[in-house]
Amino acid sequence: MTENLSQIEGVDVENAEQIERQELLCFRQTLRSIEWLLPLIVVLYFIAADIVFADKFPLQISIGAYSVFLGFMQLVRWSDKNIRAIMSAEIWGMILFVSLMLWQTGGITSPLLSLYFFPIIASAVSLPHKSRRKLLIITVFCFSLAFPNGEFNAFTRRELMATALLIFSFWLVSYIAALLSDSMLEARRKILQLSEMDYLTGLQNMRTFLPLARMEYERSIRYGIPFSMLMIDADNLKSINERYGHNYGSSMIRQIGEGIARNIRVSDIAARYGGDEFIVLLHKTDPACAVPAAERLRMDIEKISFPVPGGSRSITISIGIASFPDHGVRVDDIITQADKALFISKKQGKNRSTVAEPPDPGTP
Repeated sequence: MTENLSQIEGVDVENAEQIERQELLCFRQTLRSIEWLLPLIVVLYFIAADIVFADKFPLQISIGAYSVFLGFMQLVRWSDKNIRAIMSAEIWGMILFVSLMLWQTGGITSPLLSLYFFPIIASAVSLPHKSRRKLLIITVFCFSLAFPNGEFNAFTRRELMATALLIFSFWLVSYIAALLSDSMLEARRKILQLSEMDYLTGLQNMRTFLPLARMEYERSIRYGIPFSMLMIDADNLKSINERYGHNYGSSMIRQIGEGIARNIRVSDIAARYGGDEFIVLLHKTDPACAVPAAERLRMDIEKISFPVPGGSRSITISIGIASFPDHGVRVDDIITQADKALFISKKQGKNRSTVAEPPDPGTP
């Protein structure tokens, strides 16, 4: 499993941790099914093959102890924070159980030898790379202990080659399972990233922006820190579309998005609000600091030379600014006030920034 989901561009760290936790919980559900298959296969094999053992008691004890272990691991409410350690312990239990079965059913000649593939595959698809390697080494070590005393020395060259190939197959299955698991997870995460991004600008979309804005709002309430919203609208996009075509309009929107991304901090959140409108949340920013930030963005966009047939044009934007708690006590209130301030910027001639009016004290 890829351990650094939070490093993928466009994926919020807190959101990434939730995604990874859900993935691990899903893996553990699958692991539970695999775990119970082991004792079931062993019991069914003994029944179907009608094998008679001189001493069944050690086998019965091993199966019973492993079943109790599985029941304990599944009934106790473990913390989600320890889920990797829990899964490692469960896979260790699988390796120990299979080793005990081999030691009691013929060692290297046991028909249950293939059961080692269960913990190998389980560790490959659910544990970090370092843990996979450790578990594979331990599995091979336990496999080597399955040789009765003196049997290894008595092997012919062909038998030694067959044994080496079997050990190699353990590694190969582990590698292929891990490769497939990582590829599927990476594809899923890229799909998730695309679903959270605006395809044209590479900024967040509103599906992602609003939950992040609410988390910022909760942090501001908890720690008493301000934040500001910028509502941004491209000036004269309609005339660009009508005169040069929608491809030029899309290119203009893309360049505005790049300008916004270039002028915000890592802690800020920017999204395409819709059409030619954008929204930016400025972390830990009051109105006094939001105004120069907005002006810096506006002037940077104005410097862009936008190529059009027959020459070039400058790009301008209008901005409305509202802050928490000065202009509202809810995220929706802040957005509404910033939108009203944007309307004033457009009405007063465009290419300017306007701070929202403080709310009427009599307004509930």
